[in-house]
Amino acid sequence: MAEVERSLSHPQSSADARERSGAPVGRLALDEWVLAVTLFAMVVLNFASIVFRYWIHVSLPWVEEVEVGLFIWLVFLGAGVTVVRRMHIGFGAVTALLPARLRSTLAATGLLAFTGFFLVLGWYGGHMVADELGYDQRTPTLGWPEAVIGAAVPAGAGLALARIAAARVRRTGR
Repeated sequence: MAEVERSLSHPQSSADARERSGAPVGRLALDEWVLAVTLFAMVVLNFASIVFRYWIHVSLPWVEEVEVGLFIWLVFLGAGVTVVRRMHIGFGAVTALLPARLRSTLAATGLLAFTGFFLVLGWYGGHMVADELGYDQRTPTLGWPEAVIGAAVPAGAGLALARIAAARVRRTGR
């Protein structure tokens, strides 16, 4: 019961999650730097849009389109990071009540389910990008190929699968 109270009263920190995943604490992987830069770019673009709209009285209609594209990339690239670090939505308060062996089995089952999910996501994401290229779909404001944004789906799935495999090798040595 004390473990449940601890998990409820002390939310896990990013450093705790990094230690459990086997990743070095205090250093960011390349994909994490890309995520940080993407988020920073979104904040700068949003701020610039507000400044232009309210103080300069000029609208920047392309900013929303770029931000949406960046957000899509942020979500799909970030998915693999959350799975490997075990920072995704879970039932920590419930699983903390279970015996260690059952918790381990549930964690392995969850990782297997995530692997299957990312395989399916990558497969259908690849088909989606192929369709976007085949139909030459373009964004409405900038006229960019939709496939540039849609590529986030298979790329994120592939990165997630690579991170899951790397974490497994780190933890088990095989």
